[in-house]
Amino acid sequence: MISCESLTKKDLTHVVAFLSEYEQTCVALMSRLIDQGQPVMPPAKFPYRVLRDEGSEIHGVVMISSTGLVLHCFSSNCIIRAQTEPSSFLPLKQLLTSFPLYCIMGSKEGTELLQNLYGKETRCKREYELLTYADTEYEKFEDKLSALPIHRCTEKDADSLFPLQKEYDKVEVIPDGDTLNETASRLNLVRLLKSQEIFAVVQDCCLCAKAGTNAQGLKWVQIGGVYTDISWRNKGFARLLVSYIAHSFYLRGKNVTLFVRTDNESAKRAYQKAGFTFNSYYTILYYNC
Repeated sequence: MISCESLTKKDLTHVVAFLSEYEQTCVALMSRLIDQGQPVMPPAKFPYRVLRDEGSEIHGVVMISSTGLVLHCFSSNCIIRAQTEPSSFLPLKQLLTSFPLYCIMGSKEGTELLQNLYGKETRCKREYELLTYADTEYEKFEDKLSALPIHRCTEKDADSLFPLQKEYDKVEVIPDGDTLNETASRLNLVRLLKSQEIFAVVQDCCLCAKAGTNAQGLKWVQIGGVYTDISWRNKGFARLLVSYIAHSFYLRGKNVTLFVRTDNESAKRAYQKAGFTFNSYYTILYYNC
């Protein structure tokens, strides 16, 4: 039987060590356990559970937030065992079914594991490719970047940035058929401006494209929120912004990842030109809760 117990301070360094092996696929999960490079206990609204086998070896970590968001990371052995011995995961199944889940997101195999255990019908499924960065193409864009007005955004830019954030959330964040909650969207934008590094391209005195980090872990950083106003597209702004951000973190000794929809061929081409290559598959599931 695979146990599923709450994270304790005693477990913390072991859990961080476990996650570091898979961190490119679970930067958001790692990010709440790291502060200025040091392990910390997560906020109470983000409870973490640790999965162990009979020998007490860690084989997985699951976070279920107070809003029903699930982030996860499982060892390869854990994935295989879930396929061959699903009854061994009864404690995790009981945990999942005790919550009204809204969203499960993470590596494709781990998301499928949780989907099978949860057992409820999904509302919306989105498939992504997870890409990782190699600093091999930056010199090709250096001249263009030096001439491009890139602005590091702060909370003072929330009003100017919000039109881009709203459109990004409509396309990439909210489930199909939902109406955007603008209040929640703006609050999330302000949170990101406080806690992450967000950049925008300035043209004609307005912010016309944006990108930034949405999670920073121990050794990895995740880029997200990439969006260009429709009237400024096909100018390479997204590619240049992502290249700029990825290179800046590369110089700080960080690895960089992002995920892109499998059917978004234009975005995949842009990221490939910026130095990103395929790593693995990533899945997001939405439920009615």
